[in-house]
Amino acid sequence: MKPKRLQDIIATVALCRPGPMEQIPEFLRARTGAPHYLHPALKPVLEETHGVLVYQEQILRVAHAVAGFSLGEADILRRAVGKKKRELLDQMEARFLKGAAQKGIPDQTARTIYDLILKFANYGFSKNHAAPYALIAYHTAYLKANYTKEFMAALLSSVAGIQGKVGVYLEEAKRLGLSVMGPSVNRSKVEFSVEGQGIRFGLGSIKNVGGHLASAIVEDRANRGPYSSLVDLTRRIEGRFLNKKALESLIQSGACDDLGTRHANLQGMDDALRMRQSGSENQLSLFEEPPVGPALVQSGLFGEEPAVRAEVVNTEIALDVRLQWERDLLGMYFSGHPLAKYKDLLKTRTTPIPDLESVQDGREVVVGGRISSLKVVATRSGEEMAFMGIEDDFGSIEVIVFPKTWQKSRGFLAKEKVVLVRGGLEEQEETRRILARETLDADSLVRYQA
Repeated sequence: MKPKRLQDIIATVALCRPGPMEQIPEFLRARTGAPHYLHPALKPVLEETHGVLVYQEQILRVAHAVAGFSLGEADILRRAVGKKKRELLDQMEARFLKGAAQKGIPDQTARTIYDLILKFANYGFSKNHAAPYALIAYHTAYLKANYTKEFMAALLSSVAGIQGKVGVYLEEAKRLGLSVMGPSVNRSKVEFSVEGQGIRFGLGSIKNVGGHLASAIVEDRANRGPYSSLVDLTRRIEGRFLNKKALESLIQSGACDDLGTRHANLQGMDDALRMRQSGSENQLSLFEEPPVGPALVQSGLFGEEPAVRAEVVNTEIALDVRLQWERDLLGMYFSGHPLAKYKDLLKTRTTPIPDLESVQDGREVVVGGRISSLKVVATRSGEEMAFMGIEDDFGSIEVIVFPKTWQKSRGFLAKEKVVLVRGGLEEQEETRRILARETLDADSLVRYQA
């Protein structure tokens, strides 16, 4: 439905919920055609929503227009429906039918209208709640359409640290044609920020870094210029902000890639921190021993000749390790993607994990992704079964593999493998999981499609 006015957005907010969704086909039909009113008395009340009950406030007005209820009596009816007070509902029905008869409305018509009220009042949404949501939606859509980079940067900053949300919004940014750049101690701000035609990852959104350290790095860089080396970074940022864990996270996430490879930075990290503690400068006389270990000297982070440091700098961390670091610390991948070659398969055959929030309990679903965790246990009868964690681009979910399914699949189920899982969705205490009925090896499916 393409809205033409704010009232359409308000109605959409109220209708797009379990229960009211049943009225959407009728609403759309009436909106593009001729509205149908059960009685002319309903037209002044329902004309705004094309003859369809959409808001709770309309219940009050319908009861008043059809049966002569005072607004107080109508609100008692609304609350009685919500609390399912049968005795009170019977009393209100008698009062409603009597009032409708006094207005000359046929008994059958009055009963149909009363039944509609009973059905709707169980799930009706208040217009005075829907209206501000609609106004926010309108403002949001305007900003997204006209200030796309700024909007997406602000949106990402608002969900920093929520892995599933960050992944979903980053994919949306890419869909909108925006480039998403990894964190950098020399270019990132504290939060996600606009850079050129893209978005730069914020330092404050790196796990184990946090706002205080991110602010210290950005403020110092603004005052004294970019960082030239790992030693320069550790010397300029106070130890109360930049401890070993935080520095390691900066390096592993790629935020220090401007200062050397992740391998070289990790090799020289301890020496750089010791150098800061000793107060040593990045210069030595010909007769002094360096106050740091050989790893820092050889890495080039201490200022050794290029020919000496080339051997170490060209050594890099394996791609799968870097990807895991990025996933853990940033909530997404920058060096590549372990699911890249399965993209078409997952897009056509599976449901993104965050979308399962809108799927009813018990429905059969198909998800796909990387096995992030795998625990095999024995049942009381001695059979093996497994608990798996599955991750796709956007989120993760637990999958329970019972003995029969495990026996058929155990040959290819292992950590880091990419699989498809078909099973029933189960919700318990606000936690969702999948009871697997079938698992498929994604590598085999990709080879078959090729």
